[in-house]
Amino acid sequence: MLHLSTIIATVVASLSPRDGTNTGGTSVTISGTNFTGTTTVQFGNNAATSFTVNSPTQITAVAPAGSDKVSVTVTTWNGTSNSLQFKYFKLEHFRFKYLHFVR
Repeated sequence: MLHLSTIIATVVASLSPRDGTNTGGTSVTISGTNFTGTTTVQFGNNAATSFTVNSPTQITAVAPAGSDKVSVTVTTWNGTSNSLQFKYFKLEHFRFKYLHFVR
């Protein structure tokens, strides 16, 4: 007797936000399908600083430091997902002058 089973692919459908600072630390919500058993979340060649599988359809990952555009992928027991782009931007240093108004 031959048994066929359907393997549902891991799919990354969206990232929010789709960009973050080059210093890392941006919390990114990844939405998609079949995230149960996730072993790694990659931002290009770098693993996420940390990640939590919130449900089979959502992961919260912390982006590592990086530059330019990178592909975000999720790996589970049945392979690696498609990729979506995450863009790093340079964190500029600004000086703010606080004004105190007195009436």
